[in-house]
Amino acid sequence: MKKCKLFMLALCAVLFAACGGPKPSDTACKYLDYLKDGKYEDAAKLLKVADGATAEETVQLCQKMGAIIAEEGGIDKYEVVSEEIAEDGNTAVVKINITYKEPKHSAGNNDPAEFDMVKVDKKWYVDMTNK
Repeated sequence: MKKCKLFMLALCAVLFAACGGPKPSDTACKYLDYLKDGKYEDAAKLLKVADGATAEETVQLCQKMGAIIAEEGGIDKYEVVSEEIAEDGNTAVVKINITYKEPKHSAGNNDPAEFDMVKVDKKWYVDMTNK
């Protein structure tokens, strides 16, 4: 019985390792959820910004994004269209269709939003370093 438990534990560890960690699209979706819910401090933690940017500036950036979303009546729903991870595994582009509750500026624009992603210390971040 003890060998069976040990085998099952080892099998679970191998399966967990094989599945890898969170995907870039998971981080992009979490970022959208935080913006949608007005949790700008949490959203800021998912951003990779230019060196020298303060935490306060990063939160302000998220607040600006939240204001843009609010102008559209908020996010009704979103769906990941694609996730393209570079060969080196350290960058990715995630495309997401975002449907707003009351689209004003984005009406008729069916292009998915593109999120540049970067992996730092095995965690994915929305890359805002070149924006």
